[in-house]
Formats: sequence, C-alpha cells, structure tokens
Amino acid sequence: MRSLVPALFAALLLAGCYTGPPATADHKPEHVNARMMPLGWVAIGSGTPSPETGAIGGLFAVRRQRSYCCWMGSEGRLGVRVPAHARTVLLTVFVPDLPAFAERRQSLTASVDGGAVRRFDPLPLGVSFLRIPLRPAGTAHVAAVVLHAGFTFSPKKTHLNGDGRELSIYVKSVRAE
Repeated sequence: MRSLVPALFAALLLAGCYTGPPATADHKPEHVNARMMPLGWVAIGSGTPSPETGAIGGLFAVRRQRSYCCWMGSEGRLGVRVPAHARTVLLTVFVPDLPAFAERRQSLTASVDGGAVRRFDPLPLGVSFLRIPLRPAGTAHVAAVVLHAGFTFSPKKTHLNGDGRELSIYVKSVRAE
C-alpha cells in the first residue's frame, strides 16, 4: 500500500502536465526562434516576427511549453499542409472565461486559399473545433488560412495584467482532413 501512494501521486502529477499525443512527422508543434506555434502551423511568407508586435502572421508565439498557444491579434494568417484528398480544414480555438468575453461574445471569420468565408458567431467560451470548407486541389500543398476576429481586447486596459497587446482568441491547432 505504501508503494501505491507515491505511484498515484506521480501519476497525478504527470497527468497535469499532459500536452497531447506525441508529435508525428506530419503533425508536430512548430517552433520559431525557440517559441512554440500552434500545432500543425506552417509559416506563410517569411515566418519572421513583426518588429512592431512580435507576432508572426498575427499570432503570438509562446516561450513556455505549458502555456496556452497562441493568442491572435485582430487577424491571423497561417499555413496548413493539405493532403490531396482533404476537403476540410479543422481549426481548434479557445476563448477563455475572461471579463472581456462575458461582456461581448467573440466571433471569427475564416477562409482557406481565398475560398468562401465561413463565419462562426458567437464562439462559445472554451474550446471550439471549427470546420472550414476546402476547395479540392487534387494535389498536396500548403493552404493559406486567413482569420478575422470580431473584436480585440487589451489585458492591460481591462486591468487583467500588464500585457498591452490587442488580443482576440487562442489558436491551438490547425489541420486538413
């Protein structure tokens, strides 16, 4: 019984650190300048951080592995690897339970490769799995995903913390299926 207690404690401790399934060659966390980007993210353009905001395509990379990833400003542009047979892009986003979202519900528009714009309004608090139609290409390629948030807020202006960035939602992952 005494050996069971430390084993249970270790299991509970590790369970709190779970970061999802192991990465595979085609679905792994991306890193830019030692910062983590959303799972499945592929850079569009230079992939370098903006000198003004530090954002990459409108997404703010995180330094710590256990941080939520990744806040988006008012607009996000990211790429996703698309297999030839894919018909949908699945975007996982997170709207935290913060005062800014209690006063006003967040919304999001999304399009892939200049296709039809899909509107998600309102986004519920918590995790949402958003399906965006993909025009059949017939070949594997990197698709451009363009996101526009309904509004942004500043944690500093709302007295949440000292972060002065304009933020909208967390973009957690993107993949084509």
